[in-house]
Amino acid sequence: MLKGGEDMKKLFRLVLALIVAVTLTLTVLPAGITASAGNLPEYVVTIESDVDGHVSEGFEIMSEENASKNCVLGSMSKGSSYTMRFYGSGIAVYGDRLPEGGSFDVYIDNEKKASVDAAGNSFLARQLLCRINGLEIDYHDIKIVVSSEDKWVAIDYFEVETSKQTFNKYCNLAKAGSVITSVPYPTGGGAKDLDAIKSEVVYKGGIIGGYNSNTAAVYDSYSGALSNEFYIGYAFKEELYFSKVAFQEGGVFNNGGWFCENPKIQVRKNGVWKDVVMTGDPGYNASAEGDGVGFDIFIFKFEKVDGDAIRIIGNPGGTAKFVSVAGLEVYGEADTLSYCEGAKYTDAPRYVEHVHEYDSSVIQPTCSEKGYTLHTCKTCGKTFKDNYTDVVGHSFGDFTVTLEPTCTADGTETAKCKWCDQTESRTVKALGHDEHVLDAVQPTCTESGLTQGLKCARCGIIITEQKIIPAKGHDFEFKETVAPSPDADGYDLYVCKNDSTHVEKRNITEYVAPEQSKGCESCGAEALLLIPFAFVALMIKKFAAA
Repeated sequence: MLKGGEDMKKLFRLVLALIVAVTLTLTVLPAGITASAGNLPEYVVTIESDVDGHVSEGFEIMSEENASKNCVLGSMSKGSSYTMRFYGSGIAVYGDRLPEGGSFDVYIDNEKKASVDAAGNSFLARQLLCRINGLEIDYHDIKIVVSSEDKWVAIDYFEVETSKQTFNKYCNLAKAGSVITSVPYPTGGGAKDLDAIKSEVVYKGGIIGGYNSNTAAVYDSYSGALSNEFYIGYAFKEELYFSKVAFQEGGVFNNGGWFCENPKIQVRKNGVWKDVVMTGDPGYNASAEGDGVGFDIFIFKFEKVDGDAIRIIGNPGGTAKFVSVAGLEVYGEADTLSYCEGAKYTDAPRYVEHVHEYDSSVIQPTCSEKGYTLHTCKTCGKTFKDNYTDVVGHSFGDFTVTLEPTCTADGTETAKCKWCDQTESRTVKALGHDEHVLDAVQPTCTESGLTQGLKCARCGIIITEQKIIPAKGHDFEFKETVAPSPDADGYDLYVCKNDSTHVEKRNITEYVAPEQSKGCESCGAEALLLIPFAFVALMIKKFAAA
């Protein structure tokens, strides 16, 4: 019987773990979720969580069909820990996400690097949970510590960013290659995903009859084209070296599935395919391959050769002219054990300890920073500095105006250092106003005038405003009397004291012609000129006024 709360808690954890495992087994992974997720560095070593040499406390191995190798290390206990040593410059952690997912902390060399929440909306396996980059390429210890209680934390595998040397020497190079084949779109009953040949799954050999095997999981080139040549292999982003290919054929049918002549290994260099020089017999017997026995393994070893692509090539056998391929591994070193030869995914990875090869460049001192020699590793990019030299200090050239001064605002002039982009500025004082006199305008009798003003000739601002002087108006005085004449009226002339051009005519009188006597009709004496009384009266008035 179960006794106490601890036993009940253990039972609860066990039941929940079983539920999680079963649910994940039934969960179908969404498209694109694979062991080689996107955004990965070019050279990655995949390490399963149950790798030899790991140390765990509180984690248990649980079966899980959709995990990378059908199992995970899982825990539901706070404080459970997992530790593994790796060699590289970064590491990614993959595992389960689920609604009851827990949380954990990640430490690198005893320094906390991340806190991870593995909760999700649905059950998903092989999920990227955490990535740590930027480490110095060296040995590091990763430690995972569960921080949640009664929630599922499952670690599936790790992907370690490694050096090209390590990858080329000890890893299956197929993991970094892109599949190339003469039949990229087969129509037979085999797998349509070309990456099936990179799975590193080794199938049981000696199976007679293709239909009696798991042929749907392996690639075959059947397309009905009846081609006399077939190849499949890998292309790489840069040149690697090769010395071994491990080839496991797939199912053998009565109408095809094998090479009808011994296949060859070819490497491409500078765009040209060439046969490798074999150093051993792979044991491929083309004449016997139509015997119906499938999933045989053949190891091709050859002299080390560089190139950016490698393939197995030959004439397909059978009346349907196709070849079945269960797996194709590629190695740089012939003595590196392949999965076809018995290597296990739990085998502790081997590494080429990195030896730095530095390129050096002299960085000249600047006005504010010391100079030095920079050493950069050609492979990993690690840098260090030495041979420091003193700063040179600034050397400023001539000053040039960068902001023109105005009448009221200061300007700026700037000088630039001839060694760097540093500048030095100083103030140019404001110019002050350039005063220009606005002349006064005298008022007239009828028009107003203006006082004197001041205006800046540079900026146009009015310094002293002109004020209006009102018009003076007329101030008339009597000047003279003009007698009427036969041609014009008479008048009194008044002249304005302020402006003599302004005159007024007042007391206008009309001219009256004097009456003239006709003479005596009796004696003939001349008539006297009679002066009109009105004229006499006007003259009297004039003299009186004077």
